[in-house]
This record gives sequence, C-alpha cells and structure tokens, in this order.
Amino acid sequence: MAKALPLISCDSWADSINEEDVEPKFKYHRLANDLKYMLNADVITCSAVHLKFLIFGTFRGRVCIFDHQGNSVYSNLSASERYTHQVAVNNIDVDHKGEYVATCSDDGKVNITGLFSSDNNHSLSFGKCIKVVSLEPDSKAHIKRFVVVSTFQTTFYVCGLAPLSAKQLVVLGFRKEKSSCFKAQRPVLCVIEYKMNSSEEICTDSLTLRGFEEYTVNDYSLGGIIEENRFYIVAPKDIVVASLIETDDRIEWLIKHSKFEEAMELISANGGNVPVLSVAKLYVNHLLALKKYDDAAKLCLRMLGNDKVLWEEEVFKFVKCQQLRSVSAYLPTSDECKLDPHVYEMVLYEFLKFDVCGFLNLIKEWPSHLYDGLAVINAIHDNFRKHHANQLLESLALLYSYQGDFESALRMYLKLQNKDVFQLIRRYELYDVISKLIIPLIQLDRDCAFEILLDKKKIKTEIVVHQLEHKQEYLYWYLDSLLKKDPSNVFQKKLISLYAIFDRNKLLPFLKRSKDYDIQEALVVCKQENFYPEIVYLLGCMGGVEAAEALNIIIHRIRDIEMAIEFCKEHDDNDLWNALINEFSNHPEIVTKVLDGIVDYFSPAVVVGKIKMGQNIPNLRQSLIKMLWHYNLQGEILSSAQQIQLSDYFEIHSEIVTTQRRGQQVSNEQMCSLCHRPVLMLRGGMSWALDLDDFRGLCGCGKHPLLRTLNQELLGISGQKAKDCT
Repeated sequence: MAKALPLISCDSWADSINEEDVEPKFKYHRLANDLKYMLNADVITCSAVHLKFLIFGTFRGRVCIFDHQGNSVYSNLSASERYTHQVAVNNIDVDHKGEYVATCSDDGKVNITGLFSSDNNHSLSFGKCIKVVSLEPDSKAHIKRFVVVSTFQTTFYVCGLAPLSAKQLVVLGFRKEKSSCFKAQRPVLCVIEYKMNSSEEICTDSLTLRGFEEYTVNDYSLGGIIEENRFYIVAPKDIVVASLIETDDRIEWLIKHSKFEEAMELISANGGNVPVLSVAKLYVNHLLALKKYDDAAKLCLRMLGNDKVLWEEEVFKFVKCQQLRSVSAYLPTSDECKLDPHVYEMVLYEFLKFDVCGFLNLIKEWPSHLYDGLAVINAIHDNFRKHHANQLLESLALLYSYQGDFESALRMYLKLQNKDVFQLIRRYELYDVISKLIIPLIQLDRDCAFEILLDKKKIKTEIVVHQLEHKQEYLYWYLDSLLKKDPSNVFQKKLISLYAIFDRNKLLPFLKRSKDYDIQEALVVCKQENFYPEIVYLLGCMGGVEAAEALNIIIHRIRDIEMAIEFCKEHDDNDLWNALINEFSNHPEIVTKVLDGIVDYFSPAVVVGKIKMGQNIPNLRQSLIKMLWHYNLQGEILSSAQQIQLSDYFEIHSEIVTTQRRGQQVSNEQMCSLCHRPVLMLRGGMSWALDLDDFRGLCGCGKHPLLRTLNQELLGISGQKAKDCT
C-alpha cells in the first residue's frame, strides 16, 4: 500500500515554501509495497510512466514493471533474464498501447520486448554506448512545428517537464546553490504558468527524497499520467507520486491550517465528503480558543439556523469558557426554535454574576416564557448586591409583573423610586392592588399619583382618605385637589382643620365658598387657632348675638374700623350700627371714619348726636361737608329721577290712550267668541252705517271685546251719535 505522508509536518519529506500561507497544489505519497524490495537491492537509473503501469531500469541492468501502487506486475520482462542488460539501463520507452518496451544501455544493446507476447521481441547489439531509445511504429509522429512558442528562464536546473493545463507546466528542478555543508539541496516541484516571454511560479514545493544530498541533476526524472494529473518524481532510491489535490484534500488542508471560512465556502460551492456543519463546529472551537467569542457566536447564528439540537450542543461550549454573554444576543427565542429553558437560565445566571446591566436588558428583551421566572427571582435574591441595587430591583419588578404578582412588582418599583410604576398600574389596571401603596405612590410623584387617585372610577375616595388619615399633609394635598375636581364631595369638611394646619390662606375662601360643613365645628377649629377673620365670618353667618360677638372681635381683636363698618354694612342691622357707634363715640379720632362709612346705611345724625360738647374731633368739618354734599347729591339725583319717571309716565299713558281710541277694521266673517254669531249684521247684502242706538244690535250678546272698546269710545262722545263707523 502507498504510504500517505502528512502535508504540514515540517520534518516530513515534502515541505511547502511558505506552507502556513499558501495552499498546496499537490499532495504527495511515496511508492512502497514490492518496489521497496527492489530499491533495497538496486538503484533506479531510468523510468517510464504509462497509463497502465510503471517500468524502471536499474544500475545492475534490470528492467522491472510495477502497477501504480508499487506492486510487481508479471510480464515477459520478469519471466526471462534474456532481455536484461549487463550494466546500467540508460533509457526506457513504451509504445502508446503499452504492449512493447524498448531499453538501452552502455553495454551497446537495445532490447525490444513484448510485455505479453514474444513474437516481435528483439535484442540488438550496436557495439557502443546507447543513451536514448524510442519506439515509433507509425512513420508519420514526425515532430510538428509549433506556431506559438514561449521562452522563459528558471532559477534551477530542469530535471523533467510535464503538461498540466493549456498554460501551465509541471517542472522538476534541481537547485543550483549548494547547502551550507556543500551538499545538494532538496529538489523542487513547480507549477509554472508560461506566457510569451515570461513566466510565473504558481507554487513551488521543496521535496525531501531519500539520499537527495548525494544526487546530481541527472539522477532525477519526472514522468506523468496526464489523464489523471498524476506525476512521478523518480530518484535513485526513492519514488514519490504528486497528485493534484481534490476538493476533500483542499478541505482537509484548509481545516488543518485553520482556514475554516475558506473550507466552508469550498464545500458550499463544490460539495465534498466533509459536511459544512462539521467544519463550522471546528471553526467555533477555533474561535473560542482564540477568545474571539463574539465571532464564534455570530458563526453559530449563521450556521445553526433553527436547529434546536445543534444550538444546545454549541451553547455548552460557551458555558465552559463562561462566555454565554457573547452568544446571548444570537440565541433563538422564537416559537419556531425555542431552546430548553435551562439554557436561557444559564445565560441569565452568568449575566447576573458578571454583568448586571446586561442581565436587566435581557429581562426586558427576552419573552418571559423562555425561562422559569421564579427560579430567576430566587437567583436574584441569593445574589443581591447593594452596589447594583437599582438594576436588580428593576429586574425583580419586571419578573414579578411577568409572573402576575403585581403587588410585589409595584413594591420593587417604589423601592427603586421608578416612575414606571404608574405606567404599570395603567397598563394592567392595578387599581385594586394600590390601595395599600397609596402613600409610597404619592411620595414617588404626587401629580402622577393624584391623576390616578382622583379618578373615582379607578379607586374609591373612601379608600384613599382612609389610607391617608395618619398622613395629614398627604390628606390635605389629596382633599385640596379633590375639591377642585368634585366641589360637593363629602370629605371636604376635613379641609377646615387641614387648611388651618397647612395653608390658612385657603381657609377663609373655602368657608365662604362651601356650604357643606358644620359651622360650629369650623368655629371650634378657628377659635383654637385664634383665626379672627375666619371667626368673624362664621359668627356673622350665624347672626343675632353671634354677629354682635363678631363685631366685638373686629373692634377689640382685629382693631380694624373699616372692617367693622363693612361688617355692619353687610348685615345692615340697626343693633350692630348702634353697637358700633356706641363703641367709637368715645374715640374722637375715629368718629370721622364712622361718619364717612355709615352714609346710605344709618342716620349720621345719631353719630353727630353722640358727640359731646367741646370734644375735639379731627377732620370733623370735612366729614360733615362731605356728608352734606353726599346727601345733597342724593336729593338732586332723586328729584331728577322723579321728573324723568313722571315725564315717562304721562308720555306712555298718552300713547296708550291714543292706541285705544284708534278704530279697528272688522270683517263680516268675524265671529263673536261668546255667542258664536257674526259681529256685523248685513242688510240687503250690504254693510250699513252704525249709530249709537243700533250699536247694541250687532250681535246677540254685545259682549265681544271689540264691542266693549267701541262702547267706551262712544260713551265719551257726550251723547252725540257716532258716524261713519263700519
């Protein structure tokens, strides 16, 4: 059997120049089997390569035939010693059909031997050294002259040539330079692409043949089987076969040289015995070994598709190097290809351990049905770290919401102080859940919380008020906002004490605006806080004795004369005015203010009558003049108004009388509404003049409104008869 030699071993018998970078053109193997026994006892001096067999001439004059694998082939050459030479065989030639062999030697003989027939065997002796022999049965294999011819120079001695393609040659060369120890270097096998007057080396392999250090250029030869692109490098003690590498050979070389991408492309284009997925798996291993984790993950996405089994197999490679984070973005998550939940959980655990932010992103991105949410929640609690509290709390909030535990989710958001809690409440309509979380929600964002809490359809007002009873400031905020939206709500009475504590400026407007509170309770609150304006208002609402008490507070507590006067004006009570006048009569400095304020409400004479003789009252004269001027002005206004009113009265009365005196047309078809008879009576088919005596005979009743009007006017004529009435 032929022994296959490794293509990439540096100490192998075939080394490729720049082996790590250049893909080889050939693969090599050394012929062995029966051939090795001949080489152990003899040396090859010449050879002939045929499509059917190989023939070698030796230094001892023998001619041996083998098959292409180095096994001996029985023929006339091996059956008889008659056609051997006495000394080394110089040349061998075989006819095209492979039936005859011609050999020559320095013994002067030329032997022509039929391999399977002895009819045309010849042994010719020329008496001198014969170096070359050739068989030509057809007198016509004259050498034709070629019209196109290329000439190029090589850097080595040429030991043999063989065609490879229309523009390429296989050349066996012997290096001109010696080694460092002055011995021959390895021969080379080149593929040269020739042009008109130049050439290009496509590849060059340096060959390690047995005993190459001692050989010369004449010791090598090259034979080829063109139909199979197989070439035989023949040396005295070694024979190596070079074959063009096939697709599987190229794939093998590319894999061994870690050129996985090129190998997969080659398989995709030309097929082969190696599945592309097998190469892809090796490629993933290679990338992971190089720590190119992201590239390995992208390759998985490209090659594994929706194959669940392959994905789960490859994912565990990332587990070993703790790089599930790199493949997480590429894992299939669709219903068409959903991996085992344990796979996704392993990815989440790794992120939880090494990248909490990435963990949170996966919780947001991945569908929750891919993994066991409760298991992940437990893992977070077991690995909770304060310096990542925000991300872990948000992750818990999301996971709890996925599990339907919305109360726990809301609590996580509230701990996190994340305003997404309000979006969660609206999305899932968690209005029943938030009844115990009202205070934390307000603490997080009052406006957003009240937007929900003020909607009675979402949460009852009673529940909110009950939760806020022990948080008075929050209750004040809530009820104050509720009052704007629902002015008639039943809880507004609580605002009296709340306004008294948190915003007194709103208390008095509220007392004036609202009627749905207990005045006595409000009065108690205001008296506790000594809110005198509010007390005055409430007492004023109660009237009677309470109004007098209110006036007393204004005078003695608030000490505001204008306010006292306005209070008396508002209630317009004589007792209050008397109390006010009596209170301030002993205070000359404010008498003028009272005089100025009571005009139109109370008789100034009473105030003036209270002034004591000789009492010095500042600005009294101006106040009296102002008061008298005011009364005079009022008198003129009243007089003018009466004149205008009287004039309008007579003018309107005159218009009414004129209107009532005016005649009205009555048709003979008009009926009396009382007796239902015609108003006008006709004589001889024509209307007739109406006098006073005939008037009452117009209809049966004489009570028609029109007739009553006419009657009144006729009576005013003083006995004269009405004429020209129709």
